[in-house]
Amino acid sequence: MNNNFKKHINYVLDELKYPLLDINIQIPKQISHGDLTTNIAMLLAKELKLNPIEIANNIIKILKKHYSEYYQNISTAGPGFINVKLNKNIILELLKEIKDKNENYGKNKSGKGKNAIVEFVSANPTGPLTVAHGRGAIVGDTVSRILEWNGFNVDREYYFNNAGRQMRILGESVKSRYLNNCGINNKFPEDNKYWQTGKFSGFHFDAVLFANWLRDNYAKPRGVKHIKRNLKKKPKADIVFDCTGFKSQFNDSPWVDVDYLPNNSAVVTRIGYQDIENQLKPTTDCTALNNGWVWNVPTWDRIGTGYVYCDKFCTDDEARDEFRKYLTDNVESDVNCYSDKMFRTIKWTTGRREESWKDNVISIGLSAGFIEPLESNGILAIHNNLLTFLRVMDDRENITQFMRDTYNNSCNQGFDEFASFIGIHFSLTQRNDTPYWQHISDMCYPKDGLIDRVQRNYTESSYKFGQLYDWADNSTEGVFYVMAGHGWNPFNDAVFSEMDFFDASVDQIEEVPFNLDNLKSPWEYYKETIYEN
Repeated sequence: MNNNFKKHINYVLDELKYPLLDINIQIPKQISHGDLTTNIAMLLAKELKLNPIEIANNIIKILKKHYSEYYQNISTAGPGFINVKLNKNIILELLKEIKDKNENYGKNKSGKGKNAIVEFVSANPTGPLTVAHGRGAIVGDTVSRILEWNGFNVDREYYFNNAGRQMRILGESVKSRYLNNCGINNKFPEDNKYWQTGKFSGFHFDAVLFANWLRDNYAKPRGVKHIKRNLKKKPKADIVFDCTGFKSQFNDSPWVDVDYLPNNSAVVTRIGYQDIENQLKPTTDCTALNNGWVWNVPTWDRIGTGYVYCDKFCTDDEARDEFRKYLTDNVESDVNCYSDKMFRTIKWTTGRREESWKDNVISIGLSAGFIEPLESNGILAIHNNLLTFLRVMDDRENITQFMRDTYNNSCNQGFDEFASFIGIHFSLTQRNDTPYWQHISDMCYPKDGLIDRVQRNYTESSYKFGQLYDWADNSTEGVFYVMAGHGWNPFNDAVFSEMDFFDASVDQIEEVPFNLDNLKSPWEYYKETIYEN
C-alpha cells in the first residue's frame, strides 16, 4: 500500500504542476493519525514558497477526486502532514491477493533477460572456519533468491577451495608431521616444491596488499605513526610526502607531458581462477588489440586484467565491448555474464611533475607522474625515489635548493628513461591495420634516451657488435628482447654482407651467443633464458 500511496501522490503532483520530489511515506506512531502519513507538503513549501497547509489541502482535494475508493479518510495534521486511513475493502482485497498468490506474491519479471553472478563464502579448508563463513552463506543465498524472485538468471559461485595446490600442500604437510610425531624421520617439504616452474623471472604483487604489509610489518614497528583522514589543507610539517594519487593535491609544479605515448585510458576488471594449476603463472601476458593492448596478471587469488587504450580512437563503451570479447575468446568464456558495473574505467595523463620536490612537498607514486603500465614500475619507482631522498638528506638538518634539484634530477631521469623504454615497444611496431596503429607507426619519436640508443646501435657498423651488445648488461639485453619480439634481428643478411668487408669482424661474430646457421625464434630463445621451464 505504501507504493500505491506514493504513486497516487506523484500523479497528484504532476496534475498540480508541483515539483516531483522524493516522497517519504511512514506509518504514524499513533493509531488515531491513520494508517499512512507523508510530509511532502512541508518539503514542497520550501520549493514553492507557499504555506504547507495550503499545499496539503490542494493535494488532498485531488486525492479525493481520483482515489476516494482507496481511502476512508484523508486529512491534514500539525504543520502540514497528510494523514490517510485506508478503505477496509482495499485492505481485504490485498489480503485476498496475498492468500491467492501464496508463495508467488510479490514475484515480478523486472530482471527478465538479465544475468547476475553472486560469489560468496569461499571457505578455505586449509584455514580456520568462522561464524562469518556461515553468515556469508546465508547472505549470499538470500541475495541470489531475491534476484531470482525478480526474474534474474542467477549463477552462484560458492568456492570450497577443496582441490588443487593448497590441498596437496595440506595433505603432504600433515603426512610429514604425522610421520615425525611417530618417530619416523621425514623431511618437511619445501615451499618451492609446489611451484609449477623451477625458476621465476619475476613476481606479481597486489599493490594494495603489499602497501598494507609494509605499513603494518615495517613502518609502524619502526615508529611511523599512521593517520588516516581527509586533508583539505596541506599539513604543517618540515616535509610533506604527497601520496594523493593523480590529483596531486599539494604539489602545483607544472606538468610535463609525454606526448609520444598516446594511451590515456583503461577499462579493468578481475577474474576468478577456473583452473589455477594452469592459470597461475609467474609471467604477465600483454596482447595488442585494435586501439591499445590488454594485460593479464595472475596474482595469488585472482587474475587482474585490463585494456589500455587511447580514447581519441574509440569510445569507452567500444573499448569495454572489445575488451569483453577478447576475454571471452582468450581468458574466460563466462565473462559475458559480467555486468558493465564489473568493468571500471580509469583515466590519466601520461607524464610527470616538473619538480617532484617543490618547496616542502615531495610527490610520491602517482602524484609524481605516471607512465602507462606496459612495463609496470610503480612499486620500483617509489622504492628508488625514497632511497634517493634518504641519500640526499642523510643526517643533514637544513634543506637547500641544491638538495631539491639533486632529487628532482634523479626522479626526472627515472621517469624519462622509463617512458623511452615504453616508447621502444611502440616505435618498433610494423602494425598499421587500424587508425590507432597507423598513428603509432607515423609517430616521430624523440631522439634521446633508449629509443635513440636502439636506433644508433642498430645502424652501427657490425664489427662493433662485440662492444655494443654486452650480454652481461641486463639493460641492453632487455632492450634486445623487445627488439627481437618485433622482428628486429641484428644478425640479418645485410649484417653478414657488411661483415665480409672487415677481416676483424669474422672473429667478433663468434662471441655472440647465437647459432647463426639456425637462429632460434624469439620465443625459443626466451624459453632457454628467462623462461627456462
